[in-house]
Amino acid sequence: MTKAHPDLVLVYNADGGPLASLFGAVHKVVSPGTYQCSLCKTTHGALTVHGEWQDFLNTLPNRTRIHYRDEFAKLEPGFTGDLPAILVQHQGAPAELLVSADEFAAIADAASLRAIVAERLARA
Repeated sequence: MTKAHPDLVLVYNADGGPLASLFGAVHKVVSPGTYQCSLCKTTHGALTVHGEWQDFLNTLPNRTRIHYRDEFAKLEPGFTGDLPAILVQHQGAPAELLVSADEFAAIADAASLRAIVAERLARA
C-alpha cells in the first residue's frame, strides 16, 4: 500500500476577500518594504500569482489548500505559529510546519521557495 501524499497548506499573512486583496495590491506597489506577507511577495505580483509558482503547485501530487490569516484562524484556532507559513497535513493528523515565517526572510525568490518546498515535501 502506498503512502498518501499530505496536503500542502499555504497560509498567507494577509486577510482574504476582494477589498483586502485590493488594499494588499496597492500596498505592495506603494510601499513594498512594509508589506507583511513575505509568502505573498515571493509568489505573487501586484495582482496575480506568478506563473512559475502556479505551475510548480500544479505539478505536485499533493492537494494544495490556500488560506488567508483571518479564515485560517477560524479553521485552526490552536495554531500558534507566526505567519506566513507553509504546512503539511496528513489525513486525520494536525498540520506540521514545512516553512516557517522566520525562514521566509532568507528566501530570495520563488525558485528558492520551490526548491525548499520540493525537498521538504519529499521527506514529509
